[in-house]
This record gives sequence, structure tokens and C-alpha cells, in this order.
Amino acid sequence: MNKPKEQRMSPMGSASGSGSSVRSPATRERRAVVETYEGPQLMPDEAMLPMPPHNMARSPSVLLQDTRQWLRRCQSLLRQLKRRV
Repeated sequence: MNKPKEQRMSPMGSASGSGSSVRSPATRERRAVVETYEGPQLMPDEAMLPMPPHNMARSPSVLLQDTRQWLRRCQSLLRQLKRRV
């Protein structure tokens, strides 16, 4: 089995001439982050799950009906909780 590659990170030096150890973000050294995964790979179509039709237009009457059903469920849940307390 291959050993994971490791890269030793060296601390950044201080800015020359200013005497402070704080460097501005513009002069900061940038490093790429690379992650590797070794194991079984799935085909992209097998890994994707179907999305629900969340962007479909719904009529106002259907929205109102769904809201009323949701409110009824919430009210019945509250009634049950009040009975237990």
C-alpha cells in the first residue's frame, strides 16, 4: 500500500525592513491544499441522487392547502403536548 505523501510546512519569515513578524495578506505565501482518496470510486451517475422538484411552480390554492395541513398538524401536536404536561 502506498504511504500518504507528507509535506513539511515551514514557518513564514518576518517581513524585511519593518521589524514586525506580521505579514499582510497580500504578501502571504500561498499553498495549495490537495487531498487524495484511495478506495472504491463510484461513477458520477451512481453517486448522484435525484433532486426533488423543489423549483416547480405551485398554484396558490395548493400552497394554501399545504399550509393549512401543516398548521393542523402543529396544532394537534401542541394539544398532545399540553395534555401530557
